[in-house]
Amino acid sequence: MLAYLDDIYVVGPVNSLRNILDDLKSSLSTLHLEILDRKCELFCPSGNVCNFPTPVTSDGTIILGTPVGKPEFVRSQCADIAKGGKELCRELALLNNRQISMLILRHCHVPRLNYLARQVFPRDLELAAVIHDKMTRSSFVDIIGFNHLNDTAWKQATLKLKNGGFGLTQIGQISHAAFVSSWCQSMKELPSRFLCMTDLVDYLTSSKEKSGSIGSEVISSFSDLPPLSKSADNDEDFQTLDDIIAYPKKLQHRLCTEINEINVSELIAQAPSDKDAARLRSLQGRGAGDWLDAIPTSDRHALKTNDFSIASYLRLGLALPFTKWVKVCDCGQQLDQQGYHLLTCKYGGGPVWTHNTILKGWSECLSDLHIPHQTEPRHRFVSSENRPDMTLFDSETGQNLDVDVSLAHPWSKDALNHAHREEGYAAKVREEKKLKKYSGEVLHGGLSSKCVPLVFEHFGLWGSHAHKFLSHISRQSYNTTHAHPFNSAQRFKAFWRKQFSIILQRCNARVISRKLSRFSCSTNDSDIMFDCNVVGQVH
Repeated sequence: MLAYLDDIYVVGPVNSLRNILDDLKSSLSTLHLEILDRKCELFCPSGNVCNFPTPVTSDGTIILGTPVGKPEFVRSQCADIAKGGKELCRELALLNNRQISMLILRHCHVPRLNYLARQVFPRDLELAAVIHDKMTRSSFVDIIGFNHLNDTAWKQATLKLKNGGFGLTQIGQISHAAFVSSWCQSMKELPSRFLCMTDLVDYLTSSKEKSGSIGSEVISSFSDLPPLSKSADNDEDFQTLDDIIAYPKKLQHRLCTEINEINVSELIAQAPSDKDAARLRSLQGRGAGDWLDAIPTSDRHALKTNDFSIASYLRLGLALPFTKWVKVCDCGQQLDQQGYHLLTCKYGGGPVWTHNTILKGWSECLSDLHIPHQTEPRHRFVSSENRPDMTLFDSETGQNLDVDVSLAHPWSKDALNHAHREEGYAAKVREEKKLKKYSGEVLHGGLSSKCVPLVFEHFGLWGSHAHKFLSHISRQSYNTTHAHPFNSAQRFKAFWRKQFSIILQRCNARVISRKLSRFSCSTNDSDIMFDCNVVGQVH
């Protein structure tokens, strides 16, 4: 007899179950609890049962949300469970906030079958996985407003945020990893919790018996998984099933990470051009996907519908619809379909506005930490007219800091030759230029200063100096004062990482919209609408 809360399961010979049911009713009645026959069920695979008081089935039953029984029954029940997500996906398409829709899709719909994937043989979950993954893709298309999403873009969307995707994991890709992980974890946990299961676990894990009904499924699933490399907690490579049974800690996470890395490598290797490879490399960097994790509880972390769509298009390298009508930029240069030229074109002041908006963000960040600073000081240095974007005094190191904010694009002439092979190369080159520019500068009074280049790549990647600077100022402030509303330096840093990510994506979208503000288009291919009102905001 097994029980979990009010779910009671009795396993045994059919001819004994009637008496057990009567005894159970009698025992529970003393506690004023009543068993209703119509809400009970007898599962007997042979089907040879007559005159039993409860409904009888020979196909299968549901145990704690998991279908158990004949393969046809399990597949049908799993498919029905998958179809249960249709209503949520339909409502997401009607929700008038794409940022919130994406968060709900990723956190509520995508994980719906994770539990089943850990309990059901992968072959019995195939149909449900196909149904679920198709709904995920359809909802994603509705949310970003791009009706002709190609397989390459969708494959990128299924990657984790830190790998350049949207975190829309496909159940069909991880079902083997989930099943093997659950099985290995059970083989480790069950004997320690239930001594009576020691012999069964030894039987299932013995090398000669792994060809049994359950063992063969595990072996088959294991053969479909990538080899696991050594981890921080274990120095040995995982080559056999016995290896991972002995070390099941966070196994599903480790296996899914390997699958994700393989998909990333394939996308980069198969990229149609160096520019696409550079985009994918840049999206692997720290901070590039933080805007997709931001919850729009205030305007500071919110993206408007148009901004979110354009940011999604830029991330996936999709062609913006305007290229059907607008072929040439105001500067006279031919436009690329993805609109990347518009981000860097100096005609109209888009890059300057983006730069100033990010600088304003850094000023607000320092103000939140009560750190005195000055923006755009004049006549800062003795021997040059170089003007940093911001200056402050670092009380911890006793240094004067000259902060210079800058944007770098992986497609720039001085970066593209290496950016398609090296993550963050454009930011690194821009940092080196800034450090060289301020090298040897002396302040009035003979004081020295240190240059801090705060560089972002247009796809969201943080330069190493920017990341270290945010970590330093947040940690330093929390060591001296607790006047701000965050509980820790880590929370403050996480907030501002998302804040800068939102600022950058908002600026990217509105620079493109501004360039095209004289056009307002709505086509059958996309419901994207370029907002003419952003011109005033940009100016």
